Amino acid sequence: MNNNDFNLYVPMKVSTGFSGRYFIGIETSANWHKARNNLTNIDNSNIWEYHYGGYISAELFAEILLDTDINIIKRTGYASPELNHTEWQWNMEISRSFKKFVLTLKAIDILRQYKSIAYLVNDRGISETRALSLPSYALLTLTYKFNKQPSKKK
Repeated sequence: MNNNDFNLYVPMKVSTGFSGRYFIGIETSANWHKARNNLTNIDNSNIWEYHYGGYISAELFAEILLDTDINIIKRTGYASPELNHTEWQWNMEISRSFKKFVLTLKAIDILRQYKSIAYLVNDRGISETRALSLPSYALLTLTYKFNKQPSKKK
């Protein structure tokens, strides 16, 4: 936050588990950004971002763990219509432990919709839009667990 901006962020998360094998939850948040100065060349003076989402964690058969989440991001208040949009993001992870090893397959942004967008005014008062598209990807990892417990001091 600088002297010309006001930003308010309100998150909420609710989750529960049952049978010791399943966990579900929902998350929501609102983010409001307001420019405190009244310069006419600032187009993003009253921006709202709403985040909604949910997740499921479950222990499936043969000790396979499934984690999945879906997030919806809605942006409003930009002067440029292409920045006022709703996007969905779906991630999934499947893992299995083998004694000291964990094999994990993770898929990020299965729906291929996430974009990181910055809309700003440069030092000459000209509006610039910058978009960085992060591609969907899958990641396979093999992790070794040390599980070394510290010795107790007497």
